[in-house]
Amino acid sequence: MIRPTKPSTAVNHLPALDCSISRSPSMRQCREQKGLAMVEITIVMPLLLLLLLAISEFGRVFYSYTTLNKSVQNGTRLLASTATPDTTGNIQFNTTGPNGNAFKAGNLIVFGHVNGSGSPVLEGITTDDIAFSNPAANLIRVDVGYTYIPMIGASLNPFGYGDPIDLSFTLRSSITMRVLE
Repeated sequence: MIRPTKPSTAVNHLPALDCSISRSPSMRQCREQKGLAMVEITIVMPLLLLLLLAISEFGRVFYSYTTLNKSVQNGTRLLASTATPDTTGNIQFNTTGPNGNAFKAGNLIVFGHVNGSGSPVLEGITTDDIAFSNPAANLIRVDVGYTYIPMIGASLNPFGYGDPIDLSFTLRSSITMRVLE
């Protein structure tokens, strides 16, 4: 038994050019279509690559700033828990030796642990980028400035038209915390 089929609901479209047959349509139309596609790709591809680079660079900046801020929070928390203020509320930071409270906090910020060995949590950050201060009685402030260098390098060459353009910039993180007694 033959079953009746449903009527076709497909929308009629104009037929695409079939350039595989040499006689129909004309070879000239086929060559123009291929050339047009190459021109379109040539215009669009650099823009898409630039957009992809910008998105990934923004992601790297966001990741670097988040990592920096979290490490500064951890270092400040360690310093606040080990610092002892004097009778006026001033705090002495001991940056010397492996037992110094500021020394350990600096290592925690830079390396992620108090030992001070291994690779830094962010490429290029050192303990020299860290500043400890006592802004008020029983308060500790830790400031870190990290120089961020983009994926394409620290400078952009203008191809002989002036000086190279500096692309690096400083990410700053500052945390103030009360001394934990």
